Amino acid sequence: MQYCNYSIISLFCLQATKVMNSGFPFLYLLLTQTQNNMKKIIVFVASAITISCNNGTATNEQKDSSAKTTNVSYAYPIDYSANFEIADPKLAQKVTELWKDFDNNNLDNLNNIFADSVVMISPDMVFSGTRDSLVEMSHRYRDSYRAVTSKVDAVMSVRSKDKNEDWALIWGSEITTSKDGKVDSAHIHEIWNFNKDGKVAFMSQYRQDYPGKKM
Repeated sequence: MQYCNYSIISLFCLQATKVMNSGFPFLYLLLTQTQNNMKKIIVFVASAITISCNNGTATNEQKDSSAKTTNVSYAYPIDYSANFEIADPKLAQKVTELWKDFDNNNLDNLNNIFADSVVMISPDMVFSGTRDSLVEMSHRYRDSYRAVTSKVDAVMSVRSKDKNEDWALIWGSEITTSKDGKVDSAHIHEIWNFNKDGKVAFMSQYRQDYPGKKM
């Protein structure tokens, strides 16, 4: 494009020289004014095209960068999946709502969240059964505490691309107060699996008491 601009300006200069030598100053002034205007137009157009090209290049670079895949050789066999992408954030939102309902001892919404058959694993319990049994057990478990207060550090929704399954991940902490006033604190990480109907079918909890033992 720059070569094109220089060629047009050179052509005007050549024509202006011919007119000036022809003895018609008026035509020379007119052509000079036209040349100046054309320079401004050319500079403007060239700038616009340059910006457009740069934006296009940046966009293409971003697409190329996001499209690149890295071949990784892991030190261990990956039993489930190592190919994930970001999924619907509403899945993680549902998990935060479950945490809030547990804090508030308001578990009436559990029937709308869980699938007909559920598996739940925690450090002190493994449950595999129907939704109704899980809801009943959850009520008993929550009623054993006077108060529960949770804090969320991070959440994300992901999909295993090769398994085509959706997960919600949550990291946070929990402070529980038992009926007799005993207070316990723990860091918590949970993974929640949602079936194709958007219902929870599996949950696994990793828990670390706080403060932990000093090394």
